[in-house]
Amino acid sequence: MFNIIHEGEIVGAQDSPNFVKHKNGILVNCAEEEAEGIAVSGTFYEGAMAIKEDTAEEYHKQSKALDILEEDHVVTEETMCDTMIEFTERLEELEETICDLIDQITQLTESEE
Repeated sequence: MFNIIHEGEIVGAQDSPNFVKHKNGILVNCAEEEAEGIAVSGTFYEGAMAIKEDTAEEYHKQSKALDILEEDHVVTEETMCDTMIEFTERLEELEETICDLIDQITQLTESEE
């Protein structure tokens, strides 16, 4: 028995996968190497894959783990962007403070002359 996986989810089970491709505008059965997808109960799943049932659960676990890693990566990327924005704002504040100090030094120097 094979589980049919499409976009990370099990969409059906078949004794043998029904590999299909488009030919003259219709779906026809074909060899796995030629397949554009798999048909399950009359529904075409483009890019689907067939995994033996005993390994499907492990695949699903790995797929979920990858999803979590991708989410962590997004959070890390967002955190980096937030940090960069904070850094830029702080840098602007420091530049403004330095300009103020330069103005004060200039005024003091001019008043002494």
